[in-house]
Amino acid sequence: TPQPGMTIFNHCDSIVGYELDGSLSLLIDTPSKISSIELLSGGRLLCVGGGRAIIMAMNGDEIWSSPDDNNLRVHHSASVTPTGGILMVVRDYRDIEQDGVTRTWQGDRIVEMDPETNEILFDWSTFDHYSTEDYDVHQTQHWNDWTHVNDAHFEPLDGRIWISCRHLSRVTSIDYQTGEIVANIGMDMPSGDVTVGNDLFSYQHSPE
Repeated sequence: TPQPGMTIFNHCDSIVGYELDGSLSLLIDTPSKISSIELLSGGRLLCVGGGRAIIMAMNGDEIWSSPDDNNLRVHHSASVTPTGGILMVVRDYRDIEQDGVTRTWQGDRIVEMDPETNEILFDWSTFDHYSTEDYDVHQTQHWNDWTHVNDAHFEPLDGRIWISCRHLSRVTSIDYQTGEIVANIGMDMPSGDVTVGNDLFSYQHSPE
């Protein structure tokens, strides 16, 4: 059902807002393609583009952005935790030996950063918590995009971070205080780490 007010979404290399009558009331040209956008308090926007998380004003002025750092290349998702931290999905790389061959695998980190100080408050890697026995057998070069996490958000109702791991067809619940996995839900794989939900979904994207 249509709701009063402006609907805001990303469109290629711009952010647009439309009124209920279809009129365009917001247009922000961005320097790179925007992959996600979220409205924050105070009329601010949180978006992901160009490998960074960015907070901007409605006129397009940049208020904050994550560091332009190859070790912190943000993709797909950024959201706000209850304490005001910015929770981001970041690319991660490790050398992994499989079947006698060592390759550089691309996985993911979940990083929370304080936008006031750029201090890292939470840092969690799929390499430290998932088994490389588990991978998408339909990808001929699965190591190039092993996990493909496409969403991470903090859920106040249970105090956990929930992430969506597309290429393992898995949703994982993480204890925010300890970083330990509470539950893996999704496709059964060789490690046996998934405890519920085999064939429940496949290649899911941004569940909430």
